[in-house]
Amino acid sequence: MKRFLIAVVLMGSSGVMAEQYEYATVLDATPVYQSVNIESVERRCEPQPVVYRDDHRRERRNRVVIGSLLGGAIGHALGNDSSNKKVGLIAGAFVGGGIASATTSNRGADTSTHCYEVPVTRTEQKLMGYDVRYRYNNETFTARMDSDPGDSIMVVLSPVPRNMPAISSE
Repeated sequence: MKRFLIAVVLMGSSGVMAEQYEYATVLDATPVYQSVNIESVERRCEPQPVVYRDDHRRERRNRVVIGSLLGGAIGHALGNDSSNKKVGLIAGAFVGGGIASATTSNRGADTSTHCYEVPVTRTEQKLMGYDVRYRYNNETFTARMDSDPGDSIMVVLSPVPRNMPAISSE
């Protein structure tokens, strides 16, 4: 258990200090807080779409046309007679165009991450001490202490000359 000293030192008429110690009963100890602002910087990141400079629609159209021509040429070359060559040309053109379209359909949908710093202020409660009420000799006194005193505190007693004013109590 922690014991703390509350000094009430008064000079006697002879100028000599005679200190005596006794314990006082703590009635209550109330924590005292103060709001404190704490400033810091936080890093935040957000996804952002990538913007391309060239025209992707034209590029996609060109790839589909080239794919259709190549597919048609391959289909025509694989056909045996004139009717098979026509069917191969048409089927090759559709297959080549479809493949070219599928490979370019997702282009331009890329994202990147943009990060930046933001000032942030948080409020915290800082413990400043304890307001302690204690009883000594059937009188109640108060004091502000740095830490929780527990159940009792040590007080310093000094003789008080008759012409000195008394210490105030609650």
